[in-house]
Amino acid sequence: MLKKLVASVVVLLGVAFAVAWFYLDRLVVDGIELVGTEVLGTEVAVQSASISPLAGTGSISGLTVDNPEGWSAETIFELEQVSVNVDVASLFSEVVEIDSIVISQPQITYETRLTSDNVRALLEKILPQDSGGTGAADSPGKSLIIRRFRIEDALLSVNAAAFSAPVTLPVIELTDIGTENSAATVAQLMDIVLTELSRAIAGASLPGLDELRESVEAQVQQRVEEIEETVEDTVEEAVQGLENRLRNILPSPN
Repeated sequence: MLKKLVASVVVLLGVAFAVAWFYLDRLVVDGIELVGTEVLGTEVAVQSASISPLAGTGSISGLTVDNPEGWSAETIFELEQVSVNVDVASLFSEVVEIDSIVISQPQITYETRLTSDNVRALLEKILPQDSGGTGAADSPGKSLIIRRFRIEDALLSVNAAAFSAPVTLPVIELTDIGTENSAATVAQLMDIVLTELSRAIAGASLPGLDELRESVEAQVQQRVEEIEETVEDTVEEAVQGLENRLRNILPSPN
């Protein structure tokens, strides 16, 4: 009888642990989507999250951030894999303590115009109103302490006018974001990361004017050739049509 009771308790604990594990993962997904969307002013979606309560490690898969309104690409960020090392107990407190966040091989779509780009447009959504943005100083969600934040092997897809090219960014690494006495809000974290990303883009070897000119010239030449082919086909069709009509009008030679 006692053995059966112990076995039942073990089974119940296992089920409870599995349910708690599932809801913890769901809590992370919902939290990122809700807070990210509200702070950035554009939709943030997460495919899945997996948190190990015992080890304090986890991963986030399929995180996407839609482009700000007014830009052509559907997304600005596609993060296939984000690795997180977190103090799990802190998830249930006001300040979440994260030892590390590592984002590997993110896909970044960078669109630029004469006076702005889509990264700066996203920054304007989260900067306080007195700094020129629309304001997210009092952002929702918990405060954060992050010991290490790293973005590695980021692939930047540059879209400028009629020109596009892939560029690999250098590693971006930040440390000690927030402290026990002054934890960072989600908005402050995103502001810091996006600002550092803008600096990395500015310092990267982006395609210059020569490449842009060559690309535009190549596209213009291709368009000219397409037009010439279309004109030639149209002229040939017109001449053939005229010959057919003349054959119908003129008497055939004996």
